[in-house]
Amino acid sequence: MHTIHYPTRSQVLGSSASATRVQSLESNGLQAHTYLRPGCTFDISLQDRLFTMLVEVTSSAFGADMTSYWKLRREQDYFHKLESFTLFVEGDDQIVGWTGYCIIEPDASSQILYIDSTGVVPRHQSGGVMKRIAADQWLPRAEEACERFSEVYLTARTESPVFYRLLRRLVGPEKIYPAAHDRLPANVLRCAEQLATWLGQRHLLQKDSLLLRNAYAVVDALYGKLPSTGEVQLDRLFREVLGPLDAYLLIAQVGSAP
Repeated sequence: MHTIHYPTRSQVLGSSASATRVQSLESNGLQAHTYLRPGCTFDISLQDRLFTMLVEVTSSAFGADMTSYWKLRREQDYFHKLESFTLFVEGDDQIVGWTGYCIIEPDASSQILYIDSTGVVPRHQSGGVMKRIAADQWLPRAEEACERFSEVYLTARTESPVFYRLLRRLVGPEKIYPAAHDRLPANVLRCAEQLATWLGQRHLLQKDSLLLRNAYAVVDALYGKLPSTGEVQLDRLFREVLGPLDAYLLIAQVGSAP
């Protein structure tokens, strides 16, 4: 089988940016290189190289052409919105995945950690990469915020039941929405409205279901092949409701609502 080669970290970043944290993901031979507030530390030339890399790696990860997606994200000032940006790097320095999160504080009592665009190339999918990052980075950051905020949420916009299952395992099934047959608590609905507004998609939000209709209008389809968990009820929640350009807002409650 032909092995696909991806841009290397040294080619893309050179010596112009140093990771705040380098984490070994020992189970699959990867390292996670994390950069805090990349919009403040990445110059325009580096951002140019990163966007070129992201188109290639993201297109491979999703099995669809992501050129128009990253063109839009660049126009939306992607890096300046991120609190944290992480690259997944193989032992030979190839970049094979990425993730990042933003911090939103809509009011004095609540904080929303929004997990932005995330993925790994096919040869590292289902290898536990995101599970490790979720447990080592996202959840601790959200739990730390609970010391200062009465409401703290881990959130994402996705059409992947695999990502839903990841967050469900992280916080527990009773703390994640949407959930089959469950009425949305007022605080979860409020969080969804705040997040949709921040995303510029408040007009797309169907409040009763947390569905964003036509959320990915900039691409023909986000996935070349739709992901599946093998859990019939969970897969049905996504496959029978979402169209190819739709998404759910996932709201995982970490801090207790008042």
